[in-house]
Amino acid sequence: MFLQDIQSFTSNIEFPKLHGQDPNEWIVHAEQYFEKFIIHYEMKIYKVLSTLEGPFFDWFRGLRKQNPFPSWERFKYELLQHFGEANDNHSTVDFIADELKG
Repeated sequence: MFLQDIQSFTSNIEFPKLHGQDPNEWIVHAEQYFEKFIIHYEMKIYKVLSTLEGPFFDWFRGLRKQNPFPSWERFKYELLQHFGEANDNHSTVDFIADELKG
């Protein structure tokens, strides 16, 4: 019952949509949402799916062909690799890559 109450509550709170803004900024907002509503690690990617629009949705369909169940960490890494940062600043990508390794 408690889990259903949490899911019902969080479904009424708007999750940030990914539709053209800086992916780094979107990731920060998504992480804040996950922390605020204590979203379990395995549920993060499912919450994200409903928010993808336009080229992000098309890109994710291609990603799922390679990996049908990507983790949140893998999703962030791939998102930043594809849409991400300026070429001279890969600190976020490098940090996530390190997390995936270890």
